[in-house]
Amino acid sequence: MWQEKGIDYCELNFDGCLKNYLLQNAHRHSRYVYRNEQEKLYDFKQVIRACQVCHNILDDTSNTSWEESEECFYKLRGNE
Repeated sequence: MWQEKGIDYCELNFDGCLKNYLLQNAHRHSRYVYRNEQEKLYDFKQVIRACQVCHNILDDTSNTSWEESEECFYKLRGNE
């Protein structure tokens, strides 16, 4: 999917971003939400490509609130 869409970089670009190194999937919700809809784990609107640093910042609730995280997804993917 990422090759098809030409996304070979971190989409978040927070402070300390590794750009295109150690890329991984950052999900819109916790994995618990996807337990009955596992196909959504790979749905474009549910996933952002992020380096390890940005992914950790996004997931760390002491740095990022749910609303801030959702705002990142909304900017990049729109509504669910």
